[in-house]
Amino acid sequence: YVAGVDNSDAALKVARKNSVINDLQVDWINSDLIHGPAGELPREIDLMVSNPPYVRVVERYHMHANVLDFEPPEALFVTDREPFVYFRAIASLGKESLKKQGQVWVEINENLAQETAQVFENAGYSGVTVMKDIHEKERYIRASQ
Repeated sequence: YVAGVDNSDAALKVARKNSVINDLQVDWINSDLIHGPAGELPREIDLMVSNPPYVRVVERYHMHANVLDFEPPEALFVTDREPFVYFRAIASLGKESLKKQGQVWVEINENLAQETAQVFENAGYSGVTVMKDIHEKERYIRASQ
């Protein structure tokens, strides 16, 4: 079973179309990780993968136009005061929903790698690992239940 979650109807429309084109069976769910009910989300998850908003507003001016031109701001930015809001929500949801030995994989802000890892460690995850991308930048975290 595979489920995909987003809070954007437009993004879900594209995702549904892509899953049909690629003959993938995905249950697409419209839910807001921060403000919406998580009741319709699956339980007993083996793997959660997320690319949440993680760019601080102050970092906007250092971003390439090709990103800013094709992504809605709400998919990219978090406030400078609360850069970990989505990661705390993901960590909490994972603690509720992951099977024993389940994992969370998230894309992160390379400038906040260790601090983001600490969010998952503070939530009680084990094996929290910061991983590098092909450019040797700290861009991903893997954490186990």
